[in-house]
Amino acid sequence: VTGALHAAERVVVVGGTSKTGIAAIRLAQEAGYDVVGTTRSLQRAQERYGSDINWAVVDIKDPATVKAAFDGADYIISSIGSLEPTGDNRPENVDYKGVVNMVDAAIAQNVKRFVLISSAGAGGVVRNRLNFIFSNILVWKWLGEDYLRDGATESTVIRPGGLSDEPG
Repeated sequence: VTGALHAAERVVVVGGTSKTGIAAIRLAQEAGYDVVGTTRSLQRAQERYGSDINWAVVDIKDPATVKAAFDGADYIISSIGSLEPTGDNRPENVDYKGVVNMVDAAIAQNVKRFVLISSAGAGGVVRNRLNFIFSNILVWKWLGEDYLRDGATESTVIRPGGLSDEPG
């Protein structure tokens, strides 16, 4: 795919500094899209991955920063996920309320497609070990997926079952 084919289309990758996020950024860049990666720390993102990426500082718990990052977006790829079982960045706030903020911003921006990378165990059995260890993370992910499915934008939910850096 040549760069000219997608040059006018913008992809925003939320969670751009995660392993999955940076892979999505690189793939979209190679395909010729105008790519914006989001991060909570511009300095950390540039130190880790360089300044050849257009970074936007976003806290998905803050609708204003999400809305600003989605300005002009055609596509959203979200690779976010809570890393803390409690506190401000717990699953309820990240995997559910953060997704709600992103979906609302995507709808407001008339985004063509929203891709949410979730988890293989989302929904389904509530008595999953991860839910006990990590504050009902799979329940919150399911509720975030549900909000996206009910939204007024085209969407895709991907449910990987444990990602690694190893070849498939």
